[in-house]
Amino acid sequence: MQDHHVHQHSARGCGALARKWRVFGLFAALLRYRRVSPTRYKQRMSKGFTLLELMVVVCIAGALLAFGVPRAAGLMDWLETERAVRDVTTALAVGRNGAIMQATRARITFSPDTIRIDRYGAKGWEELWRTPGPSSHGVTLETSNPVVQFGPFGLGWGVSNTRIVLRRGSQAETITMSRVGRVKHW
Repeated sequence: MQDHHVHQHSARGCGALARKWRVFGLFAALLRYRRVSPTRYKQRMSKGFTLLELMVVVCIAGALLAFGVPRAAGLMDWLETERAVRDVTTALAVGRNGAIMQATRARITFSPDTIRIDRYGAKGWEELWRTPGPSSHGVTLETSNPVVQFGPFGLGWGVSNTRIVLRRGSQAETITMSRVGRVKHW
């Protein structure tokens, strides 16, 4: 016995796939989808670049480098100078806060290769903290007073007001510290 409902089901007939593509075609037309020609991809493809294209790319890259390298050098000078400023201001803050917290005197010594913090203890000056100086960042150090001292209340001890100038290339940053312990970055 033959099933007379065979051609009513789209999954069993031979034209089922064609019907599905027709339905897809309706939606594709609605979405403005274009059918790609099967011969489109069989055309000869060119491989590589022409000499003219390569020369244009090299000229553009050279122009970008010519403008970018001096700016990058200035940017590196600024970054390294800012790192040295951060090191100096951190040392001043650590020294001052250490003197206040331990109710003793603290001494900060600035040299190009080392920033050192000492505290005054029972046996005299004892090293508390040491870090590489500005020369580790390629920055030069100019200071009006290389030794700064803080008293137990955080005020400058003796002649402790100072002016520190950090330079690298065209970049220069100035840090001043008043006798009351206030630090300013210019």
